[in-house]
Amino acid sequence: MMMMMMMMMMMMMMMMMMMMMMMMMMMMQVLIARECKECSYLKVLCLQGYTPAPHDDILQLLHISSQIRTLQKAVLFPETYAFPGNIEEERQANKYHTLRFSYRYLELRGRPDIVLE
Repeated sequence: MMMMMMMMMMMMMMMMMMMMMMMMMMMMQVLIARECKECSYLKVLCLQGYTPAPHDDILQLLHISSQIRTLQKAVLFPETYAFPGNIEEERQANKYHTLRFSYRYLELRGRPDIVLE
């Protein structure tokens, strides 16, 4: 019984560490994008993660991307299989919704010319 509890605690700690690492990666994406604002000839920004970024991070990345005047393409989203959903159609719908929202945001920021992936 005691051994089982210890194993459960270890698993929980490992999961927490993994979540913290993912959060740090997302924060790094935003920090890198901020530095890219100074690149006057940047045409493509690629900050694709293994999983879709949280909504707040996506907004920050889109905001920063819209400020890079020479930017033509931003690769921010993972492949369809990484989006939440039990079946392929749900994952496709979630990615489509995220891309639609993102294009709308860029349009409102005056940058409908940026291609998203």
